[in-house]
Amino acid sequence: MSNVSEEMKNNLTSFSMAHFPIRSQAQLSSKVNIGWLNVKSRPNISENHSWYWNDLHDKILTNQEIDMTDIAINYACTSTVEDKELIEDPLNLSS
Repeated sequence: MSNVSEEMKNNLTSFSMAHFPIRSQAQLSSKVNIGWLNVKSRPNISENHSWYWNDLHDKILTNQEIDMTDIAINYACTSTVEDKELIEDPLNLSS
């Protein structure tokens, strides 16, 4: 049983929402450390599996600079996005 009305479902068809996978250096560090520990604890994982967790974990351990914008743009991509353009289009929350 759904609490969402049919009218609300219809209104959501044109709704778009951006996902922000990282919000701060501290949150990224926590996410990466926990994610990498999770990967390492699983048996029979190939060496190439979750390479991004390993790469970020190494950068955090060695205090290397981490480009938060680059990580957010390329998050969950199968290859790196080279030509990136961010568009600032905030939601109007006044109504």
